[in-house]
Amino acid sequence: MVWNENFGDNRMLCVKRDDVKYWSCPFRIDLISSFHVTMRDADETPRFLRVEVILNSAIFYITFTDARYYPPPIQLENLSDVPVLYQQKIDRKPGYGFTDEFELALEVMQKGKVMLNKLNLSDSSRNQLWRFASDGCLENIGMNNRARPGERYVLDVLDSGGFVLMMLKRNTARERFQKWYFTAERQLRCKIEGMFVEARKTEVVLAAPNKNSPRSRNGVPVEQVWELQSQRPGSGILDVECLYRGPTLVVRITDRAKPYRAVQRFHQAPELLLACAAAAADGPGCSRVCDFEVNVSMRNGIGLSFINGLHEELIYARFQGIVLHVNRQGRTHQITGSVEVIQADNQLLATDRWQVLFCQQGAVSSGESGHSDTQVVVPALKLEMNCTPMEHYDAFDVRCFCCLGQCYSLPPVQRRTFTEH
Repeated sequence: MVWNENFGDNRMLCVKRDDVKYWSCPFRIDLISSFHVTMRDADETPRFLRVEVILNSAIFYITFTDARYYPPPIQLENLSDVPVLYQQKIDRKPGYGFTDEFELALEVMQKGKVMLNKLNLSDSSRNQLWRFASDGCLENIGMNNRARPGERYVLDVLDSGGFVLMMLKRNTARERFQKWYFTAERQLRCKIEGMFVEARKTEVVLAAPNKNSPRSRNGVPVEQVWELQSQRPGSGILDVECLYRGPTLVVRITDRAKPYRAVQRFHQAPELLLACAAAAADGPGCSRVCDFEVNVSMRNGIGLSFINGLHEELIYARFQGIVLHVNRQGRTHQITGSVEVIQADNQLLATDRWQVLFCQQGAVSSGESGHSDTQVVVPALKLEMNCTPMEHYDAFDVRCFCCLGQCYSLPPVQRRTFTEH
């Protein structure tokens, strides 16, 4: 631990795990709170740590707990074919997106001349696809696929023709013109000192840096800065969706051209769970997971009488029209219950009203404007719960609560049961 700031009105702390490379961001230690902090490993893997700050008398106590015993604060569901790396919000201006500068690519023409052309993803000739060979040469995939057996064409420079880039046969005598590499400033060069690949409108040549050219952030002429765009599967457009699963923020990433993969993986989870449970049932000490559905209906309801120690009735409560539905699918339990009429009466003679509580079902209009003839009967009380057991805790999600003909949404309620390892 280190003290990031030591001001009296802004006490903050940074922490670092012994097995993690980087420190966490600073957080307040003089406020009662409970949250997660994250720190990055050497391979950019996020590591979470649970922090709780409590106040006892005049002392703040900070407790650190392993985050795997709690629901994760964020979960990434990458349903695309490309890897995704995320980071916290930054204040600096983001880099380029998909602009015109990245719509231009190196392309090999019919006679082997290399030119700058507009990016064409639907081109089947593969004249815009390149790869670095093991010997340091830069090959064009389309041209080598059309070459004769035994012939190999690599990127070369016509030293007698204005240093124009050209595709020529591999020749070990032209090592200084046929071996290429990228510099730290993203410049493409061969073994000729002081000369780099430069774009001049549609032509591509090997030239020295121009002192009068506009510079990039690294001080390099912009016409000599090149980007490697790896060929990835998919359509190139990803959709990001944020939703909550209990207290966990789920960030779902899907390919726009393959939206069915998200639906397919979402519905595969219970099937895989049942398959694993059925396979485990054959082993010793394992029981098969059983799915069931129970419906209970009591139209006349039930009555409850509350009495004191002298056997005098204090309150009589009646619940009429009780409907209960219990469903289990894999590891998920769903409970739905409703009561049409609730009435509680007291037995005090001196009271103005003998009803302590009275609530009955009401009819509301199903139309958006409220003038529709169709009426929907709303029960006096309705409760829906969803329970999914996790590894170290049980999550109870209260979906909906209806009372007095009105519907109120409640936040998820979590009950955590910790286990020891």
